[in-house]
Amino acid sequence: MMMGYSSESDIDYEQPQYKRKKLSDPQVCIVCQFSDARSTGYDIVIAPKSSSSSSSPNTMTIRPALRLKTGHDMFAFCGLGSTLYLFDYQPSTSAYRLDLSPHLLASGPTVELGIDDLTHVSCMRHPKHLHQAIPTPDGTKILVFSQVIKFNEDTGLAGGNNFELYDPSTDTWLLLPGIQDDCFDEDHCWARIMDYAFVDDTTFFIQMARRNSRKSKKTIFCLNLDTIARGWQRQDNYFGSHSVCMRRSFGRFHVIEETLCVTPHHIYDLRRRRRRRRDEESLVVGPWAPDFRESAAADSVWLVDGNKVGGKYTFCTLMAGIRRRTREPKLVVALHQFDVACYREHEEELSNSILPGERFDIFPLGHNKCREFDPIHFFTISN
Repeated sequence: MMMGYSSESDIDYEQPQYKRKKLSDPQVCIVCQFSDARSTGYDIVIAPKSSSSSSSPNTMTIRPALRLKTGHDMFAFCGLGSTLYLFDYQPSTSAYRLDLSPHLLASGPTVELGIDDLTHVSCMRHPKHLHQAIPTPDGTKILVFSQVIKFNEDTGLAGGNNFELYDPSTDTWLLLPGIQDDCFDEDHCWARIMDYAFVDDTTFFIQMARRNSRKSKKTIFCLNLDTIARGWQRQDNYFGSHSVCMRRSFGRFHVIEETLCVTPHHIYDLRRRRRRRRDEESLVVGPWAPDFRESAAADSVWLVDGNKVGGKYTFCTLMAGIRRRTREPKLVVALHQFDVACYREHEEELSNSILPGERFDIFPLGHNKCREFDPIHFFTISN
């Protein structure tokens, strides 16, 4: 599996094993923030969903399709179709879009872009703290929000500028309601969204905790985009749980079949947890990369394919790091099949319903003594 690079070799001239194909082929876009001996910025890697296009069955070297040098690292990324959107945290600056379609056919050198090479879109109305962006389940809009929210010290209520919905088809923003709840006392005016997801086609779920207290009680809120006027609803009993207790908060997670929560490391069944009165039902699904300079675990997970009727889903976990010897960046991708129908029918353990699939390693080229290589965003490219 080792590519045989020497520690001082210039990997810019290595021949990629994988060449990007036509738009109809299934591909994923992975955005990684990097820092090396020459520059900092974002690598935009376009890769297949499997290693079958590579000359080596479990390893591929690949040139990033694009390298974006923005001058700062305050963007939240979100992909819809074949377009990548970038949102700055300040409304007074800018938001952009980048059409990936022209770059899906390319197989030559990495294209370097500056901020002036991006297309402007309208800016959100209000600033955000540690802003995040997530697509709506129908793939038509983008929800941008603050991951850290300030509550009024006197009233205990949050302001109303932390959530906005962007519609690319009209290039317009809709300001969403703020959280009007006194769940946080005046001694802890800052709260953090620890976990978030769309739990169905229209309902956005967040789980919050006081920012400066790791052991503080978590509180769940939900906002239905079909009934925005009703505002955020506090959930004191979410499928029998006061909170969705996860071993580690990763931010975004996925929900399938109402009560199955999928993170980069575990799958939690809230229904079984309630019935058995156990702390959790989980299964470690993340890949392992022993040659990283620092210990690393899966950073991200996304749903590659799902069939609710058939009850079968495919998930992909992603991990990124820097190799010990060569200081090259490395991405580790692993696919997992989850047969929910079988799990529900036979009430099996989760471990008997997860089928580990293909794992392959991606080596992005063009870096010299990389210091940082962190995944920021990923999505499946579609027409």
